[in-house]
Amino acid sequence: MLRGGSGATWLTSSIRGWARWYQAAAVEAKWRTRWAAAAAKDGARMDTLGAARFESGGGADMAAAAGPNDGARKGSGEKAYVLSMFPYPSGELHMGHVRVYTMSDVLARYAAARGRKLLHPMGWDAFGLPAENAALQRGAHPGEWTKRNIASMREQMDALGLGFQWETSDMHKAGLAYMDEAPVNWDPVDGTVLANEQVDAEGRSWRSGALVEKRHLRQWFVAITKYAQPLLDGLDALEWPAQVKHMQANWIGRSEGYLIPFGDGLEAFTTRPETLPAVEFVAVAPGSPLADCEARHPLTGQRLPVYEAEYVLDGYGTGAVMGVPLADERDAAFAASLPSGGSALAARGVSLDDIALDPCPNALAAELRKLGARPHVQFRLRDWLVSRQRRWVRRFR
Repeated sequence: MLRGGSGATWLTSSIRGWARWYQAAAVEAKWRTRWAAAAAKDGARMDTLGAARFESGGGADMAAAAGPNDGARKGSGEKAYVLSMFPYPSGELHMGHVRVYTMSDVLARYAAARGRKLLHPMGWDAFGLPAENAALQRGAHPGEWTKRNIASMREQMDALGLGFQWETSDMHKAGLAYMDEAPVNWDPVDGTVLANEQVDAEGRSWRSGALVEKRHLRQWFVAITKYAQPLLDGLDALEWPAQVKHMQANWIGRSEGYLIPFGDGLEAFTTRPETLPAVEFVAVAPGSPLADCEARHPLTGQRLPVYEAEYVLDGYGTGAVMGVPLADERDAAFAASLPSGGSALAARGVSLDDIALDPCPNALAAELRKLGARPHVQFRLRDWLVSRQRRWVRRFR
């Protein structure tokens, strides 16, 4: 290490000399232009990004020429996914951005140099309400303010030579995005959908203060549940603490069971099909259109009441559950709140052991098939509702 004196003077002089010799703005602009032209000519994508190939005599020019779209064209077929956080479009990058994106760029180049098929995406954390608040503080229209900042920050990222993928793909055509009816938190003052985190403990919007309404609206979803099983399987390969992997597995929440038909298009998912004889009602989420269905017991044909219950989640399973007070504490608590005051079967002295189906897997499966029940794998993981985006954000693709 150089410490003061002539050593420090020499280092300072050398840096100044290098700065005079290396005209960064001109040199880097030159190579960025060449990289862009090469990519346009051969259709190169960022998944072919590679490290510089230092050949004899190549020197600094060779290093500079190995731009974001150069490098390994033939690889092992293995994939690499390098993801850094998307920035909020505030208009200016800071050194924290430069540090994080440099690290991801190094990892991406290293993966590509090893012949990996690379995904190194970049985008913007441009969800509407934060952008709207920042714009209003500056007296600007949120759409124009956000777009202007995105253009400025994209220019800064390009100047840093970061090898991100900016290409977009049509997720809708790929079956990864769709629209569906869904219960949402609605702010009647701001006229927008709110995340659960944007609703306070009193049920009010974090910004307008309005009482939030529950509505069923047609919304955009990203079909992340298509990747539920691969996400679960991939935990085994992660060198993470066991407790963290356990939490992730519970968040994905794989359950095996059956879809039981109750007539009128109503099905309920259950992991305990042997309790079917003890079903006394069907419970659905509050406000669910399933509440209008006419349910009948699959074994007896007897009509069953359909209740709206707070403990039922509209987005889990089919949005309907079998009400079995003899086997489930939540069902029992709900039955106790009804005018009947509890389980009708329990009142007659019937126990679950008296009427449950044969739990033997083969016998149970055969009995359920006769009723039209189907084996089903259910995940706690839900598709991602993304309709909190406001109108100035880039259209969904």
